[in-house]
Amino acid sequence: MSITPEITLGYQILFHIDTSGRVSAWGNNSERLCDIPADLPPVTKVVCTFEYAIALCHDGTLRAWGSGSAQVIKTHTNLRHITTKFGSTEDGHVVRLVPFQKLQIPVKTGPDTWRTELFADQLPTTFTKPVTRLWEFNEHVYAVHDDGTMTSWQELYANNGQHRRLSLPDDLAQLKAITPHIKLYQDGHLAGWNDQRMVDIIAAIPHRDFVDINEHFALRATGELVPMPSADGQPNPLHNVPVGLPALIQIDAYDKSMVALTRDGRIVIWGEKSSTLNPPLPVNDTTIADIVAARDMVLIQYVDGSVKIWDSEFHSFDDFIKPGQARIVQMAANLRSWHSDWYKQFIVLDDNGHVYTDDRRWELDFDRDSDVEPGT
Repeated sequence: MSITPEITLGYQILFHIDTSGRVSAWGNNSERLCDIPADLPPVTKVVCTFEYAIALCHDGTLRAWGSGSAQVIKTHTNLRHITTKFGSTEDGHVVRLVPFQKLQIPVKTGPDTWRTELFADQLPTTFTKPVTRLWEFNEHVYAVHDDGTMTSWQELYANNGQHRRLSLPDDLAQLKAITPHIKLYQDGHLAGWNDQRMVDIIAAIPHRDFVDINEHFALRATGELVPMPSADGQPNPLHNVPVGLPALIQIDAYDKSMVALTRDGRIVIWGEKSSTLNPPLPVNDTTIADIVAARDMVLIQYVDGSVKIWDSEFHSFDDFIKPGQARIVQMAANLRSWHSDWYKQFIVLDDNGHVYTDDRRWELDFDRDSDVEPGT
């Protein structure tokens, strides 16, 4: 079994899937999104929100983790595509991955008058034609059918009391990827849309071998990045790519950060807060035996028995247990509080029953008391 490697960038967090389907994560672990389940089977896709991550396993089942993972419906099987809220099955049905929350939304009816509307589930109850692909675009969901037609619905209805509606191109079924102003077609060419200036600029790009796109770059089959113009015409700081960037196979972006997966299995990140996401070593390092995380720290066990701590807050990579010092049987990570301080705590157990622990304290921007003393 060989799985296509993939990277997914969320808010201050990065997921990587290697060719065996193993998932790794780096970044902010405040919602426990870095706590990958130890028994997670091979995975083909990971999506995430602020509170939960959902993995589409190779066998078509779902797994979820994170502080909000309890709301994810994990009983679906034979899934083919997933978004953060929906999935499509092998036989073309669309299912919810999280329950719909009925919304009571105030809608403005006059200068000083409002009424409350209750919006029910907008997922179509039946699809007369099989669904081959799902898109989530702003607040709309689009299902592409096997004959190229689409069914669309709104997941959220209100924006400051006003209904929002968004139209996508009629040729959506021919597209491989889309941004608010640029379309990437299955045959590799680009086209602008939704803005005449972007239509004219993109039409002048000569290449027709693009394989991936986001709002900042398009990726050619050769592994070369081509900067995409900004809709507002302003300079884009992310266009200052790292010097010596090698050939790439995938790109992703979130907010003002950019991530790229190289052909030799390395991850390259640049932009705002990129230093907190950079993994401490190449993702294809075969000497790693186990990884656990707590917030912005990672505990890494190697096959030689050594253990190191990567602390992205202080950009340190420290020895915790040296090779041959102990035979490790279990590692765990946790957050411990004492008065107004929080501690990132790692606990390692060896085969002689000895426990190794490490506490690292940092201040939070709010007070929270506890009578639990670190190390107890």
